Amino acid sequence: MDVWAFASTGPYVLFRQNATQFYAALNNIDIFQARRDMLEKAGIPEYPIPQDLKYSKAMQETAIEVITSHPFRYAIFHATSFIPFFTSSGINEYDRLINDLQPDFNPEPEPSLIQALHPFSLPVLITVIKNHGWTLVENFFWLIITVFAFLGMWFSKNKRLIRMFWAIIMYFALVTGPIAHARYRIPIEPLLLISAFSSVFFIWSNYREHFKNKLKILENKLFKR
Repeated sequence: MDVWAFASTGPYVLFRQNATQFYAALNNIDIFQARRDMLEKAGIPEYPIPQDLKYSKAMQETAIEVITSHPFRYAIFHATSFIPFFTSSGINEYDRLINDLQPDFNPEPEPSLIQALHPFSLPVLITVIKNHGWTLVENFFWLIITVFAFLGMWFSKNKRLIRMFWAIIMYFALVTGPIAHARYRIPIEPLLLISAFSSVFFIWSNYREHFKNKLKILENKLFKR
């Protein structure tokens, strides 16, 4: 029979994701060693992973202690998670979900994009690309969308609306932080797409005549008309 209990989701996520990943990057160790060290710091049994209210105070205090010990470096670490947040692959997550449902699925630990970016490591980045190279098409797609969405901030005539869009977008990016999975981007994907395609439309409509004139000049030069 299942047991119902209150879970300390906030302290758990702060402890398990934000602080632990930062601790791993700070000390240049793998995530599993970082998890063990963090649990030891908090005086929490290693297994099973506690999520009940009993350890919520210890998790929160330990997480805050680790983060505030290097606030500037954590700010940089948190900011680097924006890249995976905006470019992460949903296909990769669906693939992992399907594999997780397999009874014998027990993969070797793989480095994440965040680990490759902070601190920056070219070998780790190459490993990430090798492991997830087939998802690069989607990563590239979202990179282009993000670039055009940022351009939309400058091109939009309705500054009030675009500021509201980006306040919502950056809120989700900031709150998500190191937990940079594509599923957390879903709520703001419509805003990104609207901003990106409005930017594309602006560029097309404003520079179409300019491009036409350039092509005519080039054509005249080539054919000496």
